[in-house]
Amino acid sequence: MSIGLVSLVMKFIGYAIYAWISGSDSQFFDFMYLFLHSTSDSIVIVLLILLSYGWIITFNSLSDFDMYIPLACMLGLINVIMTLLNKVSDG
Repeated sequence: MSIGLVSLVMKFIGYAIYAWISGSDSQFFDFMYLFLHSTSDSIVIVLLILLSYGWIITFNSLSDFDMYIPLACMLGLINVIMTLLNKVSDG
C-alpha cells in the first residue's frame, strides 16, 4: 500500500510541476509513477496468488514452495515490463 501511495505522490508532483511551474510535462515523475504503480500492482497480485494457493495455511508443510517464489517474481517483472513498454508506445 505504501508503494501505491508513493506512486500517487509522484503523479501529484508531476501534475504540480505542470500546473504551477513550467507548463511542460515532466517525464521523470510520470515514469516513476508508472514504475511504482506497476510494482505495487505486481506485489498485490503475487500476494493474492499465494493466498489462493493456501500459503498462509500450508506454509510449514509446503514442500515445493521454492517453485512459487521465482514464478511470482517473473510475473511481477512481466507486469512491470509490459507497463513500461505500453508507456513507450503512447502517442
